[in-house]
Amino acid sequence: MLQTLRNNMKLVLWFTIVFFVLLIFLVWGADLNFGGRQQGSRPHANVIGMVNGQPIEAATYQQLLSMNRQNMERAGQSLEPGDEMRLEDETWGLLVDEILMQQEAKKRGLEVHDAEIRATLLNSPPAIILQSPSFRDPQGQFDFAKYQQVLRDPSTPVEFLLQLEAYVRDSLPTQKLQSLVQAGAKVTDDELRRQYAEENEKVKLTYIAMHVGGASVDPNVSDSDLEAYYKAHADEYKLPRRVDLTYIAIARRATALDSTRVHTDLNQMANEARQAEASRGSGQENLAVSDFATLAASFSEAPNADQGGITPGFVKLGDLSPAEASAVSSLKPGQVSEPYLDGEMAHIVQLAEEKIENGERLVRVRDLGLRIAPSDSTVQANQDDLEKIRNEALSSGLKATARKHQMATRTAADVLATGITPGLATVPEIGSWAHRQKPGTVSRVLSANHAWFLIEVGEFKPEGTAPLELVKKRVQSDLVRDRQLDVLKPRIDALVTRIRGGMPLEVAAQMDSIKVNNAPEVTRALGVPGLGRDPEVLAAAFKLPAGQLSDPIRSPRGWVLLRVDDHPVLDWAAFDTRKEQLRQRSLTTKGNQLITEFLQELRSKAKIVDYRSS
Repeated sequence: MLQTLRNNMKLVLWFTIVFFVLLIFLVWGADLNFGGRQQGSRPHANVIGMVNGQPIEAATYQQLLSMNRQNMERAGQSLEPGDEMRLEDETWGLLVDEILMQQEAKKRGLEVHDAEIRATLLNSPPAIILQSPSFRDPQGQFDFAKYQQVLRDPSTPVEFLLQLEAYVRDSLPTQKLQSLVQAGAKVTDDELRRQYAEENEKVKLTYIAMHVGGASVDPNVSDSDLEAYYKAHADEYKLPRRVDLTYIAIARRATALDSTRVHTDLNQMANEARQAEASRGSGQENLAVSDFATLAASFSEAPNADQGGITPGFVKLGDLSPAEASAVSSLKPGQVSEPYLDGEMAHIVQLAEEKIENGERLVRVRDLGLRIAPSDSTVQANQDDLEKIRNEALSSGLKATARKHQMATRTAADVLATGITPGLATVPEIGSWAHRQKPGTVSRVLSANHAWFLIEVGEFKPEGTAPLELVKKRVQSDLVRDRQLDVLKPRIDALVTRIRGGMPLEVAAQMDSIKVNNAPEVTRALGVPGLGRDPEVLAAAFKLPAGQLSDPIRSPRGWVLLRVDDHPVLDWAAFDTRKEQLRQRSLTTKGNQLITEFLQELRSKAKIVDYRSS
């Protein structure tokens, strides 16, 4: 029995690990919460959050976060501070969604019977088993027979079977709920035909584009004209709900102590490399010290570190950066420079070789560079300071607290729930978070790649037509563009008249010094090169018979005139053979969309409390 357990220990351990990995990827991109709102007292230190009164254990969250981080690192993704922040929020969101699904399944009475568990274990093993390397054949495929043999083998550890059964028992209700939700996805034959046509119907076009830049109009617009245009096009200037944010940004900068530490390290490495070089020259190599190449391969953050920092070949001093050239110029082969700064890195270099060619000195250099970045102690000190400021801001407000500490605040105005917020682009989820909060909410300390942020939610502005003052520049630009289009209209009409009078399009365009463009393969999905997926242009392209010229098409960029050169008949026989494949793809897409919408609805009705920042 002990030997069997030893033989299967890898399997048991693998199962325990992959259980958490699977949870991480069950639902991705879930509800993000930056903390800040104090919603009730924290039950105890081991609880990191609550979902409808159900606690989320800190240990569970940390274990999931650790596994998620390890997976990213195994995939070769080095984590910057901003990545860590997103990783934390995605892991939190996953846990929230999983609990919400479990709660909803229980509310609906979705029970699991022993017979279902047995059938699932024997015939439909969960993804954690299908992905297990322990059940793969030599070709890397899942070996169903091997899996079933393990289940039926009396020597299989009971712990493994109990864990597997428990996992299936816990996961089946949410799988049933997910299946119920996705069952609402329907795809009609007409939808499939439209999808097939959008992806596969093609036309060959020749077109000209008379851009608005070719029209000369007065860019100055009177206030009365501006107001009249704004009122006539009010629907074009509607804005969704917005909010103003006040924030503090603290740059991630190295301190003088950090710089001194790097220079001290480089001095020590330079001295060690000099000792190694001297011992090698004496014929008695000192094995207690490393040469420059070894040190560079071990510690350098500069290019070519893996090759001991060596330049690929001989270079001129002028090909080096001014700082490096200055450091190298006085060195003799084997000598190591003093530390010097070059941008955000400090370096030492060793002159490996030199030669004179055509009267000019050529060198090969070894480089060891260290980035001057905030140390762990600097990072921790800044975060501690911001935590203190945040705690004050929770009661006094961010602006007042910032004034007290002589810190500058900035404003991000009219922030939408989606999209990038100017000034806060390194916190891409901030708009979504802010729109779920109340005015006055202060975020937790947010750590991005180059800065820390504290953000306070201001007043919300309801959706509606934007005030003229807010969109004045855009209105003026639109009015000038429309006037340019009007100025170009007689010119495009004259061009159409010549072509329809018998003049070839290419000749007529050349007479007017207009470029002729060819688009040999246009689909609705890809659009027209240079014109994009303008709906009016695409509608004309797929409606016109081959050889026919379109009417002038008014677009935001200018006037477009096109001719369909070829419009092959769509192969509907191929559609019949791919119909079910398309249906499954569409059903999967719609099913996933329904799950996303379902989770959003559950979250909107749930009471979710995040204690991570308290």
